[in-house]
Amino acid sequence: MSLSIAFRADASTEIGTGHVMRCLTLADALRSGGADTLFISRDLPGHLQDLVLARGHRTVLLPPPSSNIAAPSPPPPHAAWLKVPVAQDSDETAAVLAEHGAGWLVVDHYAIDA
Repeated sequence: MSLSIAFRADASTEIGTGHVMRCLTLADALRSGGADTLFISRDLPGHLQDLVLARGHRTVLLPPPSSNIAAPSPPPPHAAWLKVPVAQDSDETAAVLAEHGAGWLVVDHYAIDA
């Protein structure tokens, strides 16, 4: 049985591409060692799903935000980049993990903490 690793990272015209690109570098190396990889990203303008797929990784886009949310008080840095309440993002990510499975979850996102 191969190791299954999920990556939770977003790219967008507002956030940039660095989070997904860092994860792609790690995912490429892990896949070359036999790992199964899955990217979980929010459907935001500039999400890079086509690039992730072209590199041979599975992807799931979380639903686009219905509207901007008010930042929590006090907000973590860049909280607005998540575009949904953190509890909603956690629930949606957990549902993807339950459906697709993963032994590990790598998170690269300024708005997501422990």
